[in-house]
Amino acid sequence: MNGFIVVDSARIKCEYGSIESTFLKAEYNGFIIEDKNPILESNVDISSFLFCTLHQRACTFKALDGRWRDPAYLRTDEESYITSESTLYCKDGGCLSIVDAGQKGVAERDGMLIMIE
Repeated sequence: MNGFIVVDSARIKCEYGSIESTFLKAEYNGFIIEDKNPILESNVDISSFLFCTLHQRACTFKALDGRWRDPAYLRTDEESYITSESTLYCKDGGCLSIVDAGQKGVAERDGMLIMIE
């Protein structure tokens, strides 16, 4: 299993951030999980982590390459969604990871969505 599909109530952490963060927006893209929008791999619109302990200044997050790594490449859809196993790197250093996917009912396995009981 590659992890739970991340939705708009997910919590994110940066290894150098002083607080957890969230996505600023998650637009409807034709698919809903538990009344929440799943997050596409191209969504790097993330709230600040308040303070960067690496650079000792206020956090201004800038995605390194504009895409999350290790998304779910689902055969049923042209878009790829991030999972609880996906990571994103900051241009200033630091790796972002998912603390809580925002739901525990839908995961991805071998390119297919599966329901978790």
